[in-house]
Amino acid sequence: MDERGFSLVETLVVAAIAALLAGLAIELGAGAHPAAAHTAAVQFDAALDYGRSLAVSQSGATVILTASAINVYCGRPDTSGSLKPAAVAPFAIGGVRVSESTLGAAPIAVFLNSEGQAAVAAFTGGSTPAPMSTEPPCPPSGGWTIRFDDSRTVQSRRLECGAPVAGP
Repeated sequence: MDERGFSLVETLVVAAIAALLAGLAIELGAGAHPAAAHTAAVQFDAALDYGRSLAVSQSGATVILTASAINVYCGRPDTSGSLKPAAVAPFAIGGVRVSESTLGAAPIAVFLNSEGQAAVAAFTGGSTPAPMSTEPPCPPSGGWTIRFDDSRTVQSRRLECGAPVAGP
């Protein structure tokens, strides 16, 4: 019986196929959540709707968007300690970049008044915005555009100045 090993060409073909499959696996792993931006936008819609219902009964609500989660709070940051966590768990949005077209990257706060109108502001230095005595000004565009980007797709939500936030 003639025993021979693999030829160099056969070995190279197997190595090329293995490299191709490894590259494909890495690419699929990098996009493990191909719908992450869409999911984050839907979770934002749910948090905004819940915040809107809280705003009516609690004289305001605040929705906080960070790089990793969406949190809903009862109240607005008009005095120190005025924000209380709402009775809903934070929505995890890992792997999604959140930004607003005029304010930049998260953290971003969406303030909802008792009429359901939204105002948006960026903040730094903590998990909630510092107390503020005035409403954030409306940008020249007439509203705020919140973007959710997962490197494959971008979802955006528009909040008009002075207009009640519509339900989903």
